[in-house]
Amino acid sequence: MGEVTARMVIPGKMRVGMWMLADSIFWWNSSSDRSAALNAVGIIPQGPCRCERCEGPDNVRPFTCPFCIKGNVVRYGSTKRWMCNGCDFAGSDKVMTGYMATEA
Repeated sequence: MGEVTARMVIPGKMRVGMWMLADSIFWWNSSSDRSAALNAVGIIPQGPCRCERCEGPDNVRPFTCPFCIKGNVVRYGSTKRWMCNGCDFAGSDKVMTGYMATEA
């Protein structure tokens, strides 16, 4: 796999990672886009990525909450649910289909 040498002291339990795709634009894309790119180049051979970032809130693709209009709705990979940070709204991918279609 290789060897990496730290250039500074790394405290215990500090998260260390590396970017494995040539195109850095995917860093700022949704978890589903990142998973698809990792699948396409064979880094993750099948299925979605299960890393901590992809399983958590997908903060790079917030939508205005369709219920309260004040909060942001983000998708949580582990539950496959969209939740608002301003109210009790929670919805499935099916409920959010129209919003996802507006992504550039």
